[in-house]
Amino acid sequence: MTSRTQSSLAVSGDGERWLLINASPDLRQQIAATPALHPKAGPRGTPIDAVLLTNGDVDHVAGLLSLR
Repeated sequence: MTSRTQSSLAVSGDGERWLLINASPDLRQQIAATPALHPKAGPRGTPIDAVLLTNGDVDHVAGLLSLR
């Protein structure tokens, strides 16, 4: 059986700067599986520009701790 991740979405208009919609608890795993979201210039050179939270549910905000 294939494991599934929780609901987060990354969108970009140019493939360089990304907006995350929600930050699920497994966000770190999702970023690791998506090369476009990996740091470009050192550990703080993230292409993630912003996070949009659709609500305050734990399964939408817990991944914010992974972004610190």
